[in-house]
Amino acid sequence: MLAPPRALPKTIDRPDRFFTLHTRPNDAFTLKLSEETKVSVVGFTTFEDAHFIAQKMEMHYKRKKEWPTPELDGSIFLPASNQLEELTMVAITEWELENLKYYCTSNILDLISVEEIKSQGDSFSFSGNMYKFSAAPEFYQDRFNQILALEQ
Repeated sequence: MLAPPRALPKTIDRPDRFFTLHTRPNDAFTLKLSEETKVSVVGFTTFEDAHFIAQKMEMHYKRKKEWPTPELDGSIFLPASNQLEELTMVAITEWELENLKYYCTSNILDLISVEEIKSQGDSFSFSGNMYKFSAAPEFYQDRFNQILALEQ
């Protein structure tokens, strides 16, 4: 049994729920903000923001036959159309913070908490907070052993 990651210090108010975007059950929309940071899961603090970006991502995929690639500064170029469609390729998953923290830690990911979406035409940027997670070395040793066992 894996030990849970250590608790986050209470330095800022943080949401109890997050919404993440997935094109397959075992993936999530992630960003890497710089060469010095780890890949981070993007967690939206409202369903509406998650749904808005998911629609834009699907529209981009339908037009260009590829998923959008974020810029190094964290901005992402998505279609500016106001046409809203039902999601068919992107699923939105709702998480409690503790479960998302465990998911991130288990997969050596940080979390970007999107609290506001800013747009300039086709360019969207997110503002919010970044959470870094870590656990005891034994946690990762157990996790890597689990992954190795799945591959055999």
